Amino acid sequence: GDVYKRQAYTALATPVAVALLFSTHRLLLRLMSSPVISRQISLLAVGISLLWGCSLYSLNSSLAVNFYGAINFGDFYFFLLPGVLFLFQFFMEFNLLLRLWDTRIGSTFANRRDYLHGIVIFLVKFVVLFFGGLYLFGHFLLDNTAIVIASLFYLPQIYHSAVRGAAAQDLIYLFGLFPPKILIAIYFRGCPRNFFELKPSPTFCIVVTLTVVIQLAIALAQRSFGSRFFVPKCLLPPRHEYFVTVNVSNDAETGEKEKCPICMNNLDEDPSMQTTAPLLTESSKASEVQKKKKINIRIRVMKTPCSHYFHERCLTSWMRIKLECPTCRTAIPEIN
Repeated sequence: GDVYKRQAYTALATPVAVALLFSTHRLLLRLMSSPVISRQISLLAVGISLLWGCSLYSLNSSLAVNFYGAINFGDFYFFLLPGVLFLFQFFMEFNLLLRLWDTRIGSTFANRRDYLHGIVIFLVKFVVLFFGGLYLFGHFLLDNTAIVIASLFYLPQIYHSAVRGAAAQDLIYLFGLFPPKILIAIYFRGCPRNFFELKPSPTFCIVVTLTVVIQLAIALAQRSFGSRFFVPKCLLPPRHEYFVTVNVSNDAETGEKEKCPICMNNLDEDPSMQTTAPLLTESSKASEVQKKKKINIRIRVMKTPCSHYFHERCLTSWMRIKLECPTCRTAIPEIN
């Protein structure tokens, strides 16, 4: 009977650990290929997820140590494999947290000294909060109320998305980093034959499941309908409209026109063409007028909050990498 309980737990914990490893690895790869994702992810939400990961590792490793040298030495391996996998996932997720900080905050420092000072402060805060949270996790790991409160890990992400005006778009982050971890807590209160011999609580399992599902539904709704869809319009800050129609000056004496700072082509030229072509066509009569005097051509471009103009194709491609103005490096919001 006891062996069956441990086998059942291992059959659940091992796939959960593998799924978390896969999700964290894929998220790291996406973060490296598209750093703009870092602005969409809440550092606090990832920190709470780290607490869950460390608690799962601590649980499995302590169980493995307790069963080491027990009556059945084979029981040791039931907890060793999940413990090792959760440990790898914890370090990988910690690497994810550091990369998020480095991409979003570390890149803003002007020199290496300020950068080192910033990361030291970040790590000190992290260690204090992390071990404080881990202490609470250790004391209330099997407490129903504490687990329900700890399952509110989506709330920091929902708040972050609403404040930033940019919802988390990555489904691997939303589905792969948080929900698998809660399955372990549900096992202890939902499985009638769990090896801790805790009394099953269907009410607890329903409450925790609904708590996670409701949070996930809100996060997905932010992704589909806008990160501030639940905020009354009267409370919303003014949104920046990137797409504008402007007059581009053409000086017949110098032949100079306003240029896109990214591709360095004229704003009235299509950057996707190998040979530059006007975005707006003029008649031959208008062309003769252009040669004699200064004219204005109306074109559709993108304008940043700091009043710099770019081709639509150029700026949208740039914003997939970083959300800052290519000209003055001022932080810019995502496209609504």
